Amino acid sequence: ISLTSMAADVTTPSDEGAVPPSSSWGLWLAVAVLGTETLMVYNALLTSAEFFEETFSGLLFPFTSMIAYSGPMCLTQTFMVFKGQAYSLKRCLRFSFAGIFLSCSALVGLVVLSADMKLLAYVLTLFSIAVLAVTSAVMQSGLMGFCGLVSPHLSAAAMFGMGICGLLTFGVGELLIFSGLDRQTQAVLLFIFCLACTLVAYWVCERFLLPRANATQQTLLQASPQSQMSPRICSGTGRMLAESSSSLEPKEVFWIIYPQAINVFLVFVSTLGLFPGVITKWQWASYSKLGDQQALTTLLVGLFQLFDVVGRYSAGPVARLIPPRCLVWLVLSRFIFVPLFLLGQRSPGSSWLWGSDLGRGLLMAAFASSNGFLGSCAMMFGPEHPALSEGAKSKAVAGNAMSCFMVWGIFSGCLLAPLTQIGI
Repeated sequence: ISLTSMAADVTTPSDEGAVPPSSSWGLWLAVAVLGTETLMVYNALLTSAEFFEETFSGLLFPFTSMIAYSGPMCLTQTFMVFKGQAYSLKRCLRFSFAGIFLSCSALVGLVVLSADMKLLAYVLTLFSIAVLAVTSAVMQSGLMGFCGLVSPHLSAAAMFGMGICGLLTFGVGELLIFSGLDRQTQAVLLFIFCLACTLVAYWVCERFLLPRANATQQTLLQASPQSQMSPRICSGTGRMLAESSSSLEPKEVFWIIYPQAINVFLVFVSTLGLFPGVITKWQWASYSKLGDQQALTTLLVGLFQLFDVVGRYSAGPVARLIPPRCLVWLVLSRFIFVPLFLLGQRSPGSSWLWGSDLGRGLLMAAFASSNGFLGSCAMMFGPEHPALSEGAKSKAVAGNAMSCFMVWGIFSGCLLAPLTQIGI
C-alpha cells in the first residue's frame, strides 16, 4: 500500500485531464496488486488442501474442486474474449470484487460448519468455488485486456502479481503450520487473510487504478487511427468506446496472435502437467540433508513459488532482447523437464541431477523461473503484434484472448497430469 501510494503521489498529474504515463510505478503496482487478487483465494484453497481432503474424505474433493474451478473459469474467459468489450473495466472489476469477497466469506463459514454437515458443506463448497472461478475470470480477463490495450509492461505487472499471490499464500500457510494450530483453524485464518487482501486490493483499485485506467483508455482509443470522430460514452462507466467499422473481429485477432497464444498455452500445460503432481512424488532419500519427506516437498514447493516470481519479474526488462518469433523454441525446450522430472520420481538414484538435494533444487529453480519468464513474455508479445498497432480495441481483445489461452493451458495441464503416473 505504501509503495503504491508513494508512486501514485509522484505520478499524479497536475491537470485534471492529464493522463499519467502507462509505465508509471503507481499504475504498475496497482496492476500487480490486482493480479495478486485474481488468484489469491484459489491459492489459499490449494494451501488448505489437506484440510478439505480430510473433511470430505471419499468424495474425490481434489478432482471435483479442480473441475468446479477450471471449467467455469475457462468458459467465462472464452465468453469474455467475444463479449468482454461490451463491459467497462470498472464494471468488470467491481463485479469481480463482490463475487470474490462473497465466495471467500462463504468458504470461511463452510470451513467452520463442515464437520456438522459434511455432504451439504461439500456441495456448497463446490458451488462457492464455481462462483469464485467465474468472478476471478472476469477480473483476470478485464485486467489483461486493459494491460494489452495500454502497455506490455502492465501485462508483465499483472503476471508478476499472479506469481506473488502464490508465494504469499505459501508463506502464510507455512507460518500457520508452525503455529501448531489445528487444520480447521489454519484454513479459517488463511481465508480471513484473503478477505483482508481483497479489501486492500479493492481500495487500491478504486484509489489508484480506475481513475488512471479510465483516462488512459479514453486517450488511447481517441488516438487510435481506426477510431471515428463520434465516440459514445457508456452510461455510468466513464469509459469511451470507439465505434469503428474497421475494428478487427475476435477471430481475426486470434489469427494474428495465435503463435503467442499457443506459446502461453504450452508453457502452462508443461508446468501443470508436472507441478505439483510429479514433484510431490519425489521421494526423500536417507542420504538427504533434509529431515523428512515433508521437508523435501515444502522446500520444492517454496522454490517453485520463489523462482516463478523471479522469472515473471525479469520478463519486463529482458523480454525486449528476445525476438517474439523465437520464443516458441524456448517454450518447446521446456518439455525436456518431462523426462527429467519423471526420472526424479521413478529412478532417483541414477543421477545426482534428479536424485540429490542440490540437483533437484537446480531443476526446480530452472523449471519455475522459465515458467514465469516465458509465460510473461508470451502475454506481453501477443497484444504487441505489429498488425494490432493501429487498433486500440483489438489490443484489448488480444489481451483477453491471451488470458483465455493461459487458463485453458492450466486446465489442460491438470487434466494431463494423471498420465504421468501410468505404470506406477
